Amino acid sequence: VGLTYNFGKHISLGGTYRYARSFESDLDDDQSITEIEGKYRATADLKLKTKRFKNDIKVTNRIRYQQSRKADSEINNYIRNRIKADYKFNKNVKPYFALEPYYSLTNNKLENFRIYLGTEFDVKKVNVEVFTFVNVYRKRNDLESNQTLGVLYTF
Repeated sequence: VGLTYNFGKHISLGGTYRYARSFESDLDDDQSITEIEGKYRATADLKLKTKRFKNDIKVTNRIRYQQSRKADSEINNYIRNRIKADYKFNKNVKPYFALEPYYSLTNNKLENFRIYLGTEFDVKKVNVEVFTFVNVYRKRNDLESNQTLGVLYTF
């Protein structure tokens, strides 16, 4: 659940709250499903946008404070600073590229880094975003990564 308030065309404030439950199934027994954990996340966002440049590129900076917690664990606080550049291909299609470091306020260190590729489609008063991102993080002394594909529907 989220809300955003726009202060004109170039500044907005917003916030979200999400609760999720993770489940695991036994591969040998399709009937066995076990809950692993519940988790929540609350965010507060400040978004700054430039005017679209003459070459049809627009730059957006979203600064996000995030608080998250898994069941039976401590609260984690992050600052996320996403820099995004999109290109206005035509009236309704805008492909983009973005970078986003995650800085842990709890551990006072950069914990992971995301690289995004995606595109937004405007259809009437609905915005559909199709994207992928690679999440790069340090596990022990090695760098590891995972990839996520997503679709976002906003009305």
